[in-house]
Amino acid sequence: MCNLSDVKRDMIIGARLAGASLSRTANLGVVLSTTVSRVMTVYTNLGKVSSAKHNSGRKLKDRDRRVLKRIVAQNRKTTLPQITSEMNTHLLNSVSTKTIERELHTANIQGRVAIRENRQFRGRMLQRNCSGAETT
Repeated sequence: MCNLSDVKRDMIIGARLAGASLSRTANLGVVLSTTVSRVMTVYTNLGKVSSAKHNSGRKLKDRDRRVLKRIVAQNRKTTLPQITSEMNTHLLNSVSTKTIERELHTANIQGRVAIRENRQFRGRMLQRNCSGAETT
């Protein structure tokens, strides 16, 4: 059933809803009768035919990525949930925090990590200055 195209699935459902028998529908679509019954079972239970994998792939378009970069550039200390909620106000379809995290990683933006590195660097510089002042 997973190798079935959407056109064939639609044809099977249309034929069954039009009143064609199981064997007649199988002959029309050149599929097994078990495939016809599985397609109809999925259709009656879920109300849809295509799999959810059609929605997978890129969730954000180039314009959305530019908006994301602008949001992060405005305040580097914003947390991931804050960025996600602000991003979802701009988008028609909301995205998860995992998607935002993935896009930030792809864009090579690690705001909190960069801030921590700078603080550590400043701390080491202060330690060197203080230790140098003690010896003289």
